[in-house]
Amino acid sequence: SAFSQRGITFHTTLPEQALLQQDPVRLRQLLDNLFQNSLKYTAEGGEFAISLSQLKDSTWLLTVDDSAPGVPEGTLPKLFDHLYRVENSRNGRTGGAGLGLAICQRIVEAHGGAIHAELSPLGGVRIQISLPGDVQ
Repeated sequence: SAFSQRGITFHTTLPEQALLQQDPVRLRQLLDNLFQNSLKYTAEGGEFAISLSQLKDSTWLLTVDDSAPGVPEGTLPKLFDHLYRVENSRNGRTGGAGLGLAICQRIVEAHGGAIHAELSPLGGVRIQISLPGDVQ
């Protein structure tokens, strides 16, 4: 995988079975954007973790963490802004149009969910997404 080629340790905490009744094409796009974002901005030899769990109210909680470099805490809410890039954005060798997380936000909100960023315990960024579990 692209993660192993860069020496990034990949951790998963996933249920044996998860029934999400949202658009599978858009959810795949969401995951691809999250993975590509972490791959782009995580230093070689770092860590990436993804977990999925269902809360008591049937909401699904998806958490993606990556290791350093991180971003200044004050920039976290802006990460979802269209075309926003942190100055010297985590990794100066990569470009990018600043669209990935804005697209993620649109996908999540179109599915009745919420997305936010915070500092990750791994030293980078944590993206947390909640999606409704029971969609009629």
